[in-house]
Amino acid sequence: MRLNGLFVTSSLVRRLVVRCFNDFLKVFAMACATLLPLHGALAQGALPSQVPVPADNPMTAAKIELGKQLYFDPRLSRSGTVSCNSCHNVMGNGADNLSLSLGVFGKVDKPRNTPTVFNAAFHAVQFWDGRAPSLEEQAKGPLLNPVEMGMSSGQAVADRVKAIPGYRTEFAQVFGGAEPVTLENVVKAIATYERTLITPNSPYDRFVKGNKNALGPAAQRGLHLAQTEGCFACHSGALFNGTQEATGKAFYAKFPIFTR
Repeated sequence: MRLNGLFVTSSLVRRLVVRCFNDFLKVFAMACATLLPLHGALAQGALPSQVPVPADNPMTAAKIELGKQLYFDPRLSRSGTVSCNSCHNVMGNGADNLSLSLGVFGKVDKPRNTPTVFNAAFHAVQFWDGRAPSLEEQAKGPLLNPVEMGMSSGQAVADRVKAIPGYRTEFAQVFGGAEPVTLENVVKAIATYERTLITPNSPYDRFVKGNKNALGPAAQRGLHLAQTEGCFACHSGALFNGTQEATGKAFYAKFPIFTR
């Protein structure tokens, strides 16, 4: 292809088109961001104080307590050494701060690190790649993953829990039925506890609700910078994780949008 007397390869044309498109996206993002007011409602919004709860897994105090016990119990792993809290430490930031997490028998969990469990209840889908449509489905993953908690099957999980007298009593009280201890009920209890791990009413939440003193001057400057630089074009919503869809419906975007 010739352009103004110069021979231009198709790969060069493609790079020019991509560069122009990326530049357009940058300008568009910044233009959109400048339209958002810094104070008041702010398009980001505040984190809700109530989480969505599936109809087939209502929250009760007894179920929350059972789920909390299971969450911290390493006996749910094949080696008896790894609990949900091992990687999603609720005494810290809900994660383990490792590049790659360690599972049973010192196995390294690849290729991604551990996301925080805090506010996961608000996510439409779970895991970094969105492959689980609910907290219940997410809870199954580590239990049955050979690298993470290493249980061989759902029945193996149920048998392990059923072998503990206290759990048999609690599952009967919470779920009832002839066979209350099942994998499905184990993950329902864990997910119910995880729905309590939310962080509403943070300084940022109070700020966007109208308390102008909730954020200090440096934080407000940072918020304004994130806004005017177009960060909110991708990191929108109360969770800063993009467009919020209905539970089980993922919103995906090309990553990275901007290349250097």
